[in-house]
Amino acid sequence: MTDTVLSSASKEVAIGFGRPFVMIGERINPTGRNLLAEEMKNGDFSRVESDAIAQVKAGAQMLDVNAGIPLADEPALLAQAIRLVRAFTMYFHLANVAEQVHRIEDLNIGGTRA
Repeated sequence: MTDTVLSSASKEVAIGFGRPFVMIGERINPTGRNLLAEEMKNGDFSRVESDAIAQVKAGAQMLDVNAGIPLADEPALLAQAIRLVRAFTMYFHLANVAEQVHRIEDLNIGGTRA
């Protein structure tokens, strides 16, 4: 069987038969979450941030990010959400969970914060 290997700048995860179970957080998805969709359309990504924190604290090894919002600039919303999640997850590898929760606001997300 073939493995699927997913990687970031700091981590590589292999998925496949005979591999350990990989928990993927899929909460960052505006489908069926009207409040999240409205917030993202208005440039408020605080719920994306809190969802990312909660999922990683719960053991997610990967995060699936979705920005499918009808009549919105989906590519721009997805790019912003990914920058936020990427900054969070890279920082998470460097700090413990308690420290992470208190310092997430100090991250520089591409020079600007939505």
